[in-house]
Amino acid sequence: DSSLFAMVRKKSASNRQTLKQKYKIEKRVKEHHRKLKKQGNRDAKNGVVRVKTKQKDPGIPSQWPFKDDLLKQIERAKEKMEERKEA
Repeated sequence: DSSLFAMVRKKSASNRQTLKQKYKIEKRVKEHHRKLKKQGNRDAKNGVVRVKTKQKDPGIPSQWPFKDDLLKQIERAKEKMEERKEA
């Protein structure tokens, strides 16, 4: 008898949303986007510039084969760019 009960699984809760919740979330998202847009327009009007942060360059791993050659190649490319800027 005990082996019969051991095989029975509990049903997991459903992930369904009520329509009330669904529309409430949609409404909040819409309102949030509206606020961001309004703030952006205000900033543009007043000349405020928001700076987006750039992701850091991870560089070249120390185990990379021919790392020295690659670094020299990058250095040469930088020098060429500087020469073009000066000319």
